[in-house]
Amino acid sequence: MRRALSGLSALIVGLVFFFAALYAFFPTDAALAYIWRRAAQAAYDRGATLESAALFTMESPLRAVVKNLRLSTPVASVEAETLTVTPLFIRSLLSASLKAELEFNSLSLGVPLPGQPPLSFGVFSATVGLRPDEARLDGVRAAGDLDLDGYLTVDLRSMKIGTADMTITGERANLMELAKTMLPLQKGDSGGWRLYRKGGADK
Repeated sequence: MRRALSGLSALIVGLVFFFAALYAFFPTDAALAYIWRRAAQAAYDRGATLESAALFTMESPLRAVVKNLRLSTPVASVEAETLTVTPLFIRSLLSASLKAELEFNSLSLGVPLPGQPPLSFGVFSATVGLRPDEARLDGVRAAGDLDLDGYLTVDLRSMKIGTADMTITGERANLMELAKTMLPLQKGDSGGWRLYRKGGADK
């Protein structure tokens, strides 16, 4: 599971390039295709494959839409019918970081657990903040096989969770039993789980 998180974080690294160029160029669809190729190369450099069927921009507000996204790593995969990226320009300036809203629709997450089908989510949304050494996901909301609510940070140097506080419930929350030795998970009395880590903790 830890390797899966590292693999999935390749998507975040690829999006660093995507956001940076988006902010710099306010891209047309042609420029967006070039930016996506750079993001795909960044993912490839970390052992992942990033693909899409279509890319385009929309206005009012400015946002980029990726159709039929697929991220594949040796240990996990991500597929989504659409990914919408909405830059948050003012908040980026105030926080000295790149900020944007992400929304995945019809998201499927393949996990490296024998005999387990992919996890499915109708919607997965979050506000992402990117700095050179850290990605932060605030306001994470997901509904599907797992219901998620909370935040987490990822250290982009080690590709590990930095801090986190997220509740995990849903029909397949029992999968957390298999991950609790690798991730900072706490089981609640009602059967749900909490992903919790302070900065400097071991797991």
